[in-house]
Amino acid sequence: MIKRIIKPHRYFYHLLVTISTFVVIATCLLAVSLYTSFRNMEVENINKMSQKLLSQIAYNISFIDGYARNYNAALYSSPTIAEFMYKQDPNIYDTLQGVLQVQYFLQTAPFIYSVTAFNRLSGNYYVIGPDTEILSKDKMYDREIVEAVAQPILQASPLVRRAPVSSIKPDSYMNLYSYWVSQTDDEQNVTNGLVINVDTQWIFQKMISSPQHSGSMDWEVLIIDQSGTVVGHSEAALFLQNKAGEAYIRKIMSSSHESDYFVEEVNGEKSVVVFSSIEQMNWKIINVIPYSIISQSVNKIRNLTLVISLMVFAMGLFGSYILARRLYSPIGSLRERIGLLLDHSGSRGESGNEFQFIESNVVQTVEHLHTLKQFKSKNLNHVKTEYLKSLLLSVRPMERPDDLELRIGSGGGWYILVLLKLDQYNQFRQTRPEGEQAALRFALVNISHEILSAHFQCECVDMTEDCCIIIRLEEEPYHGAQPAIAELDRLLARVNELYNSYFHVTFSSFKTRSCPDLSGLQKLFAQARQGILEKIRYGHACTLSYLNLQNEWPPFEVSDPLVADFMEKLKGMKRDSIAESLERIIGKLYRCEYDSTICLISHMTSSIFNFLNTLEKNGTVQFHLSFPYWHKQITELETLSEMESALQELLDYILGQIAPSRDARSNLIVEGAVQYLKQHYRDVNLTQQSLADTLKISSFTLGKMFREATGMTVIDYLKEVRLQKAVELLKHTNYTVSRIVDEIGWGNRKYFSTVFKQVFGVTPMDYRLKNTLQQSLQPGDGQQ
Repeated sequence: MIKRIIKPHRYFYHLLVTISTFVVIATCLLAVSLYTSFRNMEVENINKMSQKLLSQIAYNISFIDGYARNYNAALYSSPTIAEFMYKQDPNIYDTLQGVLQVQYFLQTAPFIYSVTAFNRLSGNYYVIGPDTEILSKDKMYDREIVEAVAQPILQASPLVRRAPVSSIKPDSYMNLYSYWVSQTDDEQNVTNGLVINVDTQWIFQKMISSPQHSGSMDWEVLIIDQSGTVVGHSEAALFLQNKAGEAYIRKIMSSSHESDYFVEEVNGEKSVVVFSSIEQMNWKIINVIPYSIISQSVNKIRNLTLVISLMVFAMGLFGSYILARRLYSPIGSLRERIGLLLDHSGSRGESGNEFQFIESNVVQTVEHLHTLKQFKSKNLNHVKTEYLKSLLLSVRPMERPDDLELRIGSGGGWYILVLLKLDQYNQFRQTRPEGEQAALRFALVNISHEILSAHFQCECVDMTEDCCIIIRLEEEPYHGAQPAIAELDRLLARVNELYNSYFHVTFSSFKTRSCPDLSGLQKLFAQARQGILEKIRYGHACTLSYLNLQNEWPPFEVSDPLVADFMEKLKGMKRDSIAESLERIIGKLYRCEYDSTICLISHMTSSIFNFLNTLEKNGTVQFHLSFPYWHKQITELETLSEMESALQELLDYILGQIAPSRDARSNLIVEGAVQYLKQHYRDVNLTQQSLADTLKISSFTLGKMFREATGMTVIDYLKEVRLQKAVELLKHTNYTVSRIVDEIGWGNRKYFSTVFKQVFGVTPMDYRLKNTLQQSLQPGDGQQ
């Protein structure tokens, strides 16, 4: 047993390697999947935590912004500030009282650094904050405030600036958000103003050191405006620096998302950049997290993934060995049994593995048996096929072999012949290789025999171009409607359905008369080959019999008036007329014999090409069509509907080549005529002849083109234009009928009234009265 495990057969190695390879690949995929999932989860967690922090900061900044705006408006309207801004010489008591009240407020809102009020009458600036001062305009140290309060507007966004602290400390500066409001007189001169300064450093020192940000002091948080300028940063030195040139800032500014994160190199270090938006201020708040912080977590994830993968790998290899042994056990036993049956030892050296040994011996045996069976069957089938072909084709059929088993039996009985013809056979023969053609005929013979033999005694023969079925009727000869024939038609339809579903090919069938013995099959075969041509009238997949044949057909010669009418319509180049004439000819061909039909179709094709040759010689148009090609394509079609479609396709191409050269000029002339009639309808002397003279064509040609394009004569179209203009004048003017007649160029008032009543059913005056009444009764004019 130990030797068997240590030295397994060759296929066992193959099985073990295959399963082990699958385990290795699956383990690698699992490791990559776990590592990627864990790493992405860690990045997502950091992003969510950062987004939460940024959202809190954005909310607080928005709150402070709204608070500063509201307080600015409220303080501006308070009586205390009014003492500063409106009185020319406020008393010192009121001034001190107002300063104390504002300072008390500043203690409750520590993020507000100072408040500055401006009074134009006194020219003083009241600065209330850590260093409270009352300064004149000349001594005001904060020149930006002087310029700001001079603007008669309420600032939409705070003024972000770096401003001096006081006149006492001119070299000390603060980073501020300033909000101001001012009032103007009738001449738009500023009379007073109020400014609130918010300390940006207080915001960042309080918010960045909040519990949400604890443990993350290596992160960089900054706020930029829409130009890329820093309007808030944990480091005061970076305030008001423009960072629009840095790659990660450009990426944030060009992003269409309100918030997102990405990995980018910032200040030479790979970092995760998370950003969010402060909508009301159109600012972006950014958190830059060094990737080294994430790397620590990623390293832990990598180690965990490696441990899990190694465990899975070890378990997989052990399972692979057990599974390979169990799968190999029946294969090894089978190989030993075959070796014993073939008198080979189990230690025999083979070039392949166990499966190849088993396969080679089994295939060799089966092929030997199959060859013997085929040899017998092929020779028997070949002899039977040749004998049946001789019955159908030869005047003197070959002698019947003694051991030939014919399903149609021998002795008395009645026989009919069913000929199966593949539809669109010429196309089938041209588009498919010979091997495929033979295979499809073979399939048709087999399917037909399998279905029909269950109900009839029959034989099926492949006649190269046709498939023949010889059926024996036990009871009586075929003479029309019989239950057996009805059953045969049903089975043929079933064969057609199956064959079409398998190979997408249909066939038509023809049943001959019956004959009392096999010697009459040659005559029936000739009748069937002629009769199957009758599907020209019945279409593809039809089931015909000798009853569909007619002894006498009505004559239809090339001199028939319908043919002459077709050629005249062709010369007239009227698409509808040509199609109608062709349809009448095809309809009559449905009642003609096959040879006459093909002769007439050939003649029509030849006549069409003779007409084309005439046009090409006259230089009218070049068609580049081949008569032999089209003649062969049309006459080799099997049904009249296909021939009609082919002729119609040819005619459509011809008319399509001719139409552009003729219709383009006709359309231009008609469009010009219509425009001329619409512009000169007032001309009393305007006639079809005068219009034709203007367009430089004959009156007859103009009338014909106009009727074909519009369905109206020139005079009728002119009448319609004038009547429409008359209706507009009756509705919208108070002109008399006589004046309207003159305005539209009619000339004869009495005739105008007669024509107007014929078209509109009322006289012109009645039409005006009726229109006036309808307008007066419309809703909105005081009536419901």
